[in-house]
Amino acid sequence: MLNKLIQLMIVLFLLIVGYVLWLFADDIQAKIDAFRTEKAVEAAIAQHQPRKALALLEAAVTQHPKEALFHFQLATQYHQQKQPEKAICEYRIGLRLNPSARVYRFNFARLLVAQHRPNDAIREYRSVLEWAPKDVGALHDLGQLYFDFYQQAYNRGKVEESQWCLRWALYYFSKAIKLNDTDVSAWWGYGHALHLLHKEGKAKQAFCKVLAQQPNFTPARYNLGLILWQEHHEPLAFELLISAVRLKEAAIADGTSNEDIAMFQRQLATMRNEYAVRTGVVLPYQATHKAVEVTHTETKKESAKTEAVAEKSPFATDASLAQACK
Repeated sequence: MLNKLIQLMIVLFLLIVGYVLWLFADDIQAKIDAFRTEKAVEAAIAQHQPRKALALLEAAVTQHPKEALFHFQLATQYHQQKQPEKAICEYRIGLRLNPSARVYRFNFARLLVAQHRPNDAIREYRSVLEWAPKDVGALHDLGQLYFDFYQQAYNRGKVEESQWCLRWALYYFSKAIKLNDTDVSAWWGYGHALHLLHKEGKAKQAFCKVLAQQPNFTPARYNLGLILWQEHHEPLAFELLISAVRLKEAAIADGTSNEDIAMFQRQLATMRNEYAVRTGVVLPYQATHKAVEVTHTETKKESAKTEAVAEKSPFATDASLAQACK
């Protein structure tokens, strides 16, 4: 009797399993097909066959329209093959199916930035932060976007709007720094925003944080020099400014930069002349690389006056970042 009962239960269990398999047969087959397609796509990418991968994915999104992964992978392929509008469309579909796909949302936001759609990008970055509030990359990119907005507003003469954008940039850079104290780029953005908001004391600390990790970070070196000049530490400031411009000149000379630094060279010459006229002390400076050498803004009269005292002018040759940041 017991054996018959057990046999009956086994038969009943097998019938239930068979019914479930029959009921979900299409879904199970779809999952199997999707898995095979995914492996085929991975193989095509590994074998550097982007056209084959693209064809497989285009077929996959037709066969499996609710599989978010295929839409994301297809968006990636479109992006790599310079079809941004198609990539944007596939990212949107994938994110509707899987809103929590943080990595793909992050990539989508960066694509929007590259396509000059910053407002859309900001929405996507903020969505990333809804799912992952400690995503340093999203915080950093938002800070940079608002900094770009500042520059655009400033160029249009929108002073109030530009200040508002700077404060948002400062907010996001500060959050990134709290999560990653070694993020040099975030420290630079934070310090630059502070400097433009005329908060020189905190900006100086931020630039020193940058230079403690990357002593040859030229923009931080130059801006720190400007702050020291405003604080009337002229010789030390000038040494930092010169070293920053020398780094720029060297980069141009060895072909790693094509930056136009004539403005910086002229500014150094002007500062040098003004300081010489005011104090009788000539701070030594001359553009060194012929490809970037410019005519200094000094007049013949100013040249004669400054050069006349050049030989007896003291100069703080032992200036260092340690002195600047103490």
